[in-house]
Amino acid sequence: MKATCAPAYDVVCLGTCCWDTLGICEEWPQLDQKRPLLALEEQGGGPAATAAAAIARLGGRVAFIGRVGDDDYGRKIREAFEHVGVDASWGLQVIPSARSQWAFCVAHKATGLRAILWRPPATGTIAPEELDYDRASNARVVLVDTHHLAAATALVQRCRELGIPTVADIEHLGEHTAQLLRLVDYPILPQDCALNWSGEQSCEAAAAAIAKQAGGVAVVTMGARGSVACDTSGEIVYQPAFEVQPVVDTTGAGDVYHGAFAFGLARRMALPDAMRFASATAALSCQALGGRAGLPTLDQVQALLRRGERLPERLPGGD
Repeated sequence: MKATCAPAYDVVCLGTCCWDTLGICEEWPQLDQKRPLLALEEQGGGPAATAAAAIARLGGRVAFIGRVGDDDYGRKIREAFEHVGVDASWGLQVIPSARSQWAFCVAHKATGLRAILWRPPATGTIAPEELDYDRASNARVVLVDTHHLAAATALVQRCRELGIPTVADIEHLGEHTAQLLRLVDYPILPQDCALNWSGEQSCEAAAAAIAKQAGGVAVVTMGARGSVACDTSGEIVYQPAFEVQPVVDTTGAGDVYHGAFAFGLARRMALPDAMRFASATAALSCQALGGRAGLPTLDQVQALLRRGERLPERLPGGD
């Protein structure tokens, strides 16, 4: 059965939302040491939530499904969605007397790399029967992370029946994520997860192994080394990272990549073009502290795409 009416959204995102406190330090502290923070900010975070914010900043129509508590962090998360233009009016559940997720992220000034400490939410997870499937699938593309895993799997199954492309941010692969992996059209995994799960020595081989399991396209993100995918024909597609200056903080860059990739699919980009668009968007997001402060506009991304990236002679690291 195919969806026949024009969708209300470019992308609907289901998953985690968080409130982040972020800082920058000159040097990493060792245990039992003190170091000064050079900056301190607060903003929204979370994988699917930051992907949604990136889509909104690019000019996409996007809705978010998730949970927050009725605490102060939950209020700030809701206000951040409203500020950037994410529709959380029907999908974001507010759980009474519950604690929202919070994280403290510290970026290293010289490299932009970060360390994250986080407090899990006490809001529970969304059950499949709680989803409004008509609204949740009223999109050109649906993006999920694995926090509300049962609901995400059920939504991806519904989208498959309707012919709606799906993207999944999968940070860990195990028994409970295997079904989601088999159903989703575009699973995106970080390098360490892909290598550990596949048992392969290269990201190219890992992408190919995961694509066979998924029955679709598998994308592996490699940070500063770019991303690599295996398409449905078995062809390997490599996208180098874009070089931008300054690199302030890499927090949320992967989440931004996922959101921009989904937005690209919603705009009917082919796989290589969606990867290139996502890579440029993620690179620009690293020029400010946190996953949200540096979210670029579509004009800014297109300007970077025109300038281009430095193409290596081969996949770095021997992959």
